[in-house]
Amino acid sequence: MKTPLVALLLATLPSHAAPLSTESLRDEISTRLAIPLLKNKAAVGLVVGVVRGDESLLMGFGEIRKGSGVVPTAETRFPIPSITKTFTALALARQAETESGFSLEAPLRELAPFPLSRGLGARPLRSILDQSSGLPTLPDDFRPANERDPYADYTLERMKAFVARVELEAPAYRYSNLGYGLAGLVGSSRRRETYGAWLKRLVLDPLGLPNTGVQTEIGPARATGHDRDQNVTTDWQLPEGFEGTGTVFSTGQDLLSFLKAQLRPQGPLASAIRLSRKPSFTAEPPLSLGLAWHLFRLPPAEDPIVFHNGMLGGFTSAMAFDPGRDRGVFVLSNQSPLYAKDGSPPSPEAMDTLDLVALELLGRL
Repeated sequence: MKTPLVALLLATLPSHAAPLSTESLRDEISTRLAIPLLKNKAAVGLVVGVVRGDESLLMGFGEIRKGSGVVPTAETRFPIPSITKTFTALALARQAETESGFSLEAPLRELAPFPLSRGLGARPLRSILDQSSGLPTLPDDFRPANERDPYADYTLERMKAFVARVELEAPAYRYSNLGYGLAGLVGSSRRRETYGAWLKRLVLDPLGLPNTGVQTEIGPARATGHDRDQNVTTDWQLPEGFEGTGTVFSTGQDLLSFLKAQLRPQGPLASAIRLSRKPSFTAEPPLSLGLAWHLFRLPPAEDPIVFHNGMLGGFTSAMAFDPGRDRGVFVLSNQSPLYAKDGSPPSPEAMDTLDLVALELLGRL
């Protein structure tokens, strides 16, 4: 997670203005969100989704590839980067409900398909999902040969070697891509499934998300990624050990369905969805963690704002919703601030842009 806590809280405060009509909301999204991002070259293409009670809205802006003239639609596939983690966590929550002998409270040594260090093996699976396991963001031997495709040369064997020797500190909030890679392996190994097949069985099919899947299953009609200078980028190749952290592609239409399921849980995944949004670990009040989701409780509201974002080399995403008000938003962009031709690092403001835009829009609903 990148966005400073104070900025998040300010951005999510509901507006005191009267609720916007549908046409006014469309205008708001276009004039205050999309057009400024496109004009300032902070995005090449965007898909914005909104759920407001029984009303839903999906809008596309810009281009699926710079210079193509093709506007992204409800069916354009985008990577959702680290929002993948919310799918991984939901699958594990459902697996714990349906599979005998599988529990989120079980120590990892009882569930992992390969040896773990004594400290890591003693931690419960839940601690990975609520980011309290103490695992680092990435292994200490993660040294990419290609900074623009940093995961490509990190093998599963190297990951196994690291988790077999890692020493953990006391449980504390520490956002870990490594942890969610391990979580995906723990879940999918039970039936010797691929991560994609496991996710499809437990989450994608039950929720009716036909155009959502992992990176290796993508098809046509997809967006192309771009760097900070709006040059085309290649997709990051996340190996088997990191699939659970960021390999899911989806469409605006599917994410709208996913968001609706989060706001009004029903069907076979209802209890798992509710569990994933329940506070599991308190980081720094008012921030707590559910299973993947970051929760911000803003008194006097009883329900927290629920949030996750994501970023890869050429794509950025953000999703936020307020269950108490039955409101939610997501934004997908096929541009990332991570890389520039001159090699300069991104500014904090650039890293936070899409998060703040999504959260401000949520406050206006």
